[in-house]
Amino acid sequence: MKNTIAVILARGGSKGIPNKNIAEIYGEPLISYSINLALKSKLVARTIVTTDDKKIASISKNCGAEVFMRSASLSDDVIMPDYAILDVINKLEKESYIPKVILFLQPTSPIRDIEDIEEALTLFSSQDADSLLSVSSMHGFIWREDNKGKLTS
Repeated sequence: MKNTIAVILARGGSKGIPNKNIAEIYGEPLISYSINLALKSKLVARTIVTTDDKKIASISKNCGAEVFMRSASLSDDVIMPDYAILDVINKLEKESYIPKVILFLQPTSPIRDIEDIEEALTLFSSQDADSLLSVSSMHGFIWREDNKGKLTS
């Protein structure tokens, strides 16, 4: 799919877990899992990370992604992802590139594989749909409070 892009939103100002998007998980920055899958897909033409953070930008470039810097006004914790994605689309339009399909990968959801992505893109392209959302069922809480009032997993 020549006009399919993967967009990964990774702001630097996480309040809950500082630097979560670049925290190391099994020796790799968290964001690298999403970048590597997008780059591995034969159906994705471009892999773009949009961020307000220079360190996230540097790590993302080193992983092979394109990086679009975004403003602080599009990086607040109450901003919906749509606005950051629209910012990416506007930047692409300036280079006369109009994506047909946008694959939105959250860096904080690394447990997926290339088959998940390619099956979703294939399903999406075979349907008369304007969006596709992938979710998984979960029962119970991941986090709980310890005896000191801190959240633990």
